Amino acid sequence: MNMIGGFSNVDTQLPLYLVEKRPNIYFTAGQFDERIICDQTLARLSQPLPACYFSAVNKRRAEFLAGRMAAANAISRLCGFWHTPGTSSSGAPVWPQGLIGSISHSSNHIVAVARRGEQKNVGIGIDLEGIITADQIDLLVNTVLLPDEIDRFVVNKSVWAMRINCTLIFSLKESLFKALYPIVGKRFYHSAATVERCSLDGEACLHIVEDLSSTIKSGFQVTGYACLYRELVMTMVVPRVGMS
Repeated sequence: MNMIGGFSNVDTQLPLYLVEKRPNIYFTAGQFDERIICDQTLARLSQPLPACYFSAVNKRRAEFLAGRMAAANAISRLCGFWHTPGTSSSGAPVWPQGLIGSISHSSNHIVAVARRGEQKNVGIGIDLEGIITADQIDLLVNTVLLPDEIDRFVVNKSVWAMRINCTLIFSLKESLFKALYPIVGKRFYHSAATVERCSLDGEACLHIVEDLSSTIKSGFQVTGYACLYRELVMTMVVPRVGMS
């Protein structure tokens, strides 16, 4: 990526080593600050800015621009041309025809992935999260985890293990939403899936427990991946319709 003010520490090596089973995923990560809000960055946008950008505070503007720059870098390495995703009415990125992708940020870190695929058949979701504090465990247990997940990942665990496990489950479900929302065409919540297995630097197994569409019903199984990346939890989910 050519140097962009306010965008640094660029990395294009996907650290989720298990994704070797899922080739042709292009990854870009970096760190950003509000200096990215400049004419140089705006000149590199290939799609119009959404209306919400102009009323946003600088922090949100910087997040938006960093995400589009990271996504465009991944697309350029995949396809050979520079394209910044547009923005749908729901605020989600709009990817070029024949491509799918996902963007996430945490604090001043940004990650984006892109791959070939049609949204009706395959999805991809990536998420980046700071490890929760001990004070946040109860909040996630009460709002994100299902009873079986509490039994597997919280009961009789150390505080550190609970912090990691709750962060992993939250992040995996965020990745799952990003991957499936374009396919099912509707919003769903953390209660729609249960994480049966997860760990840092390994595979995760998620099961859908609600009917989300005619093709993604309760019992649909999804494989996820997780790792610790730049001291943050990063997860990715790549579901394919018709494969359980």
